[in-house]
Amino acid sequence: MNRTWIACLLASTITALPLSCTTAQDLGDRPPGGGDGDGGPPGTDGNPPAPMRVFFTRTSYSSNFQFEAKRPGGMEGGDALCQLAADGARLGGTWAAWLSDRNIDAIDRIDNDSPWWTVTAQRTAQRIAFRDRATIGTRPLEPLTDEYGMPEAYFVPDHWSGTLESGRGSGQDCSSWSVASTGADACAYRKRLLCFEQRASPRKRAFVTSAAFRGNFASQTGKMLEEADKLCTNSANAANLGGHWRAWISDYQATPRLRAYDRLATRADSWTLVDRTTVVVSSRAQLLTGLEHAIDRDESNREVPADTHVWTGTYPSGAPTENHCRRFASSDPNESGYAGIVGQLAEGKWTAAGVKSCDKEAHLYCFEQ
Repeated sequence: MNRTWIACLLASTITALPLSCTTAQDLGDRPPGGGDGDGGPPGTDGNPPAPMRVFFTRTSYSSNFQFEAKRPGGMEGGDALCQLAADGARLGGTWAAWLSDRNIDAIDRIDNDSPWWTVTAQRTAQRIAFRDRATIGTRPLEPLTDEYGMPEAYFVPDHWSGTLESGRGSGQDCSSWSVASTGADACAYRKRLLCFEQRASPRKRAFVTSAAFRGNFASQTGKMLEEADKLCTNSANAANLGGHWRAWISDYQATPRLRAYDRLATRADSWTLVDRTTVVVSSRAQLLTGLEHAIDRDESNREVPADTHVWTGTYPSGAPTENHCRRFASSDPNESGYAGIVGQLAEGKWTAAGVKSCDKEAHLYCFEQ
């Protein structure tokens, strides 16, 4: 038994993503294509698009990615740190961190189903690390490297993820990656990030539900965000839209308070109506500055009246409002929740036109992730 074999067996007992210690099958060079580190788009040289790459950051970070990357949210900060590392190594491409939080699982943040290849200094040395998205939570087929192609000595370094082997969240996300403890708990350390290259994000879709709900739509479970997302998903499924959906809704009583803005996909470059043509916003940041077009179509692409009311609990800044029908679990006529009006785009009234009695019905805005 040689030293490499012994080292690999020992390492596999201490890593969250154990490696195979068998002799790696020669999987061939990385096929030719565009986007091979020169910053150009994939496939522009006439060849098929280049497969995606994966690496561990050379730098270790605290669990407060919001602070580390100076971004509005922790998940957005994690993606920004991966992008910063890739740009520093002149890899080109668009990158996302393998992270889950209470709102979205890591597996749902990976947009494509490519094989992912190791990053190496020479293209001819690149090998497949993960064959497809379903295998990301399992052992890599090849030792991973950092963004400069330096190998990790046959083990996977300690890294932040908040994610189980299934790709679903573990529930341990250091307050959605916005807290770094100074004590002895799990959020007190500095760790690396696992970064996956993504294809250019396609336009996502948005709609307003055809169904309306009283202010107590979350009363059965008390899980406001989950119930709102489920209503969006049910509406999308009924119209055979497919995709992964989240409601535009904020949680004032969460710790820390949770903005609707931070619940949406960090890499989406724009949203359209379900016709995939009419642009609602050209960037995620534009949700906070004003819509280009009202979200005035439902899941079946039917036009809704301009005076349609929509539960949001969200100010134009994306922050949660104090009025929220007791986290949308109350239909008490003496209580109220914030709602927007579909056709009123000025001054952010599409999301915060005023309060509405909780015994009244309103719709939900739904955004594809």
